[in-house]
Amino acid sequence: MSGPLRPHHGASFRPRILDFSGRRRYHGFGVPLHGATATDILQRRVHAMSCSCSKKGCSGNIRDIPLSRKFVPSPDVEKRIVFSPARCWDDHVLRHFTLPAGAQVPMHSHDWPHYMIILGGQGESVIDGEHFPVAKDSWIFVPSNAEHTLMNTGSEPFTFLCIVPRRGDPEGEE
Repeated sequence: MSGPLRPHHGASFRPRILDFSGRRRYHGFGVPLHGATATDILQRRVHAMSCSCSKKGCSGNIRDIPLSRKFVPSPDVEKRIVFSPARCWDDHVLRHFTLPAGAQVPMHSHDWPHYMIILGGQGESVIDGEHFPVAKDSWIFVPSNAEHTLMNTGSEPFTFLCIVPRRGDPEGEE
């Protein structure tokens, strides 16, 4: 496909058919876009990146937020910054993570807590040596200074939201 529009990591554009107006329609960016044109897709991405708290409110699709490549625990993990001091939340950062099958966040610790909600898949959290099986609708609290890891134990992607204070993810300032 020519021009500046490119699919995000792992996605591809698949032209569908020409509609009655003669416009080509696409699927892409990780979600079916049921009849969206390439222009519609680009506008969704621009909206996701420009949504700010100066408006009365806004919403969007997490998959339209660009992937982050900074402060990612391992190369096969997808990370997106949903809310942060740069967008709508002054003192915390809400990140969306996807771990592919078999992926694991390395064991680590730091001086801030984590608050996590599991959105899909199956995994295991280890906090100070204690193992916790987790799946969709589970929550995890990791206290400050606790040694912890998280791994995908299933065959499907493991997705979760993770909230940290603003110092827990400097990228949230950008």
